[in-house]
Amino acid sequence: GGAVAANYRRCVGQGNSIEYEEALDFPGGISHWETKLAPITENGQVAQIVGVARDVTEKREQEEKIRRMSRQFETVLETMSAAVFLNDTDGQYLLMNQACRELFDVSEGGSTGVTDDEIFPPVVAKKARSDDRQVTEHGDVIKIEETVPKDEGDRVRLPRTSPVYDDDGEITALCCVSTDITHH
Repeated sequence: GGAVAANYRRCVGQGNSIEYEEALDFPGGISHWETKLAPITENGQVAQIVGVARDVTEKREQEEKIRRMSRQFETVLETMSAAVFLNDTDGQYLLMNQACRELFDVSEGGSTGVTDDEIFPPVVAKKARSDDRQVTEHGDVIKIEETVPKDEGDRVRLPRTSPVYDDDGEITALCCVSTDITHH
């Protein structure tokens, strides 16, 4: 079609390779194609254009599926009454849900990249670091009941900290789910 001709002209005009992606409407549905056009020059003139097109439909559908799942997961996370956070092995927070931000009294924007030292009193931060070390060094899952002093009275919580592994089986992060088990 016209788009193809325009891309060929662009390739000739620029005198170098161009890459573009397009969605093509076939009877079986929409296909996504990634095309690379490369000019072949003779005596300083573009003599011909070599094009390689590959079908990336499955890749695009997979990416969309992951984006959809990610949005759903985020919604679940933000709606949970349990406080959930993820931090890296250096103790930096990568993610906190709404319940966790409220528990730690942290603003939405200020929750990533902070460490325990910035959120908690020294004695609490030190304990959190030693618990984290136990998880990262031994792959242990830690469940220890703890009392959190709050203005409206002490809250009893049960945090469960688990290691998060990468594809190579290395521990790259820690995930903690902390549930309020205060008896009213």
